[in-house]
Amino acid sequence: FPSHDTNTRKSANKNTTIHNHVIQQSFIGAHPTQHSSVDNSPHYINYFIGKDSTTWRSNVHATQKISYSNFYPNIDMYIDAHNQQLEYSFKIAPNTDPSQIKYTIAGTENINIDALGNMHYYHGLGEIVEQKLIAWNLDTKGNKTFVPIKFILENNYISYEFPNGHDKNQVLIIDPELIFSSFTGPIVTGK
Repeated sequence: FPSHDTNTRKSANKNTTIHNHVIQQSFIGAHPTQHSSVDNSPHYINYFIGKDSTTWRSNVHATQKISYSNFYPNIDMYIDAHNQQLEYSFKIAPNTDPSQIKYTIAGTENINIDALGNMHYYHGLGEIVEQKLIAWNLDTKGNKTFVPIKFILENNYISYEFPNGHDKNQVLIIDPELIFSSFTGPIVTGK
């Protein structure tokens, strides 16, 4: 992710100012080295940015889902687009400690967890909401057993807690969901 940035710039239309703000989510101790894309689009995009042709990219196919194997040891991360929302989830192998997953958020003015368990990130242009977490154990037959989970915010670190535990002998899925409708799209002001 890019570093935290707040920016105001003139658009091609000289009477319009575009405001943007970057929020950076940094996973502590993660190793996002091996990734693969799933559900690639037949359509592609070419990126010819700048004068250095060694940085240009062509035939880049859009994808619905990216997976990171061993994002943490024995924990895979998935990022996918679903219903015009960006989602990420974790698949934790049996007998693996999910407390390895810990992250910080930069570029916010305030972070809090509401009474319903939703995480709110406040910034200069609005708010980002991560809905209450959903988690389940997955048995060898593909059956789901939902387990209670909640966000923990401590010393600017965010992690997950399982108040009633979970079956450590089964796969565990953690499925947060961001609400992008509260902050996507540029804020444009006319002069």
